[in-house]
Amino acid sequence: MKNTVSAILIIILSAALLLLGPGANRVGAAVALEFSVTEQWVGGFPGKIDFTVTKNDYSDIREFAIGNNSACGAWVDMNASNHSEYLTKGMTAWRDVNTNKWVTYNSRKLTWLDNASNFSDYSNAFLFTSWGIDDSDYNGYLEQSFTNGYYGFTTCPESPFAAYSEASGTITGTTIVPIPPALLLLGSGLVAIVRIRRKTGVRG
Repeated sequence: MKNTVSAILIIILSAALLLLGPGANRVGAAVALEFSVTEQWVGGFPGKIDFTVTKNDYSDIREFAIGNNSACGAWVDMNASNHSEYLTKGMTAWRDVNTNKWVTYNSRKLTWLDNASNFSDYSNAFLFTSWGIDDSDYNGYLEQSFTNGYYGFTTCPESPFAAYSEASGTITGTTIVPIPPALLLLGSGLVAIVRIRRKTGVRG
């Protein structure tokens, strides 16, 4: 019985690590950052991905980006329960192959994002901003400490983030990837099965 249970546990834990992939090391790793972004993979193909932002100390964030090689559209849901009042525009940005600089669809240059070292391996990004077509069309700062309502579509859910702070310039970090609820349920179910088998005296 013990050998059987141990074997099952090893298999499930291995599957969990494969399921989480590189994101497994990221869970909780960015919690202490003053500005952090949590990704929640919703699913589908291309899959919807929701972003939640926690902003503790920065009071002057004008926009933020999440690197993703297959970023496909970005939107802000103003009906979300705790949306941002000012960062109301979502769009995709990409690295210009000729200049190696980040730009948006209207050719607005993202000079601050060029300074984000953790974006060097990415060709596209989700961009959420308070700016419009050019820098003169400005609405305001990311004013809340905790926001949701940012989302986009992609085929690869894990990515870093960068944000523009007027006082601090470019700030960077790694997105927090939450553990899938299904995985937690699977683990709970396994523990319950083991306990039941022990109580009933079933042996492997």
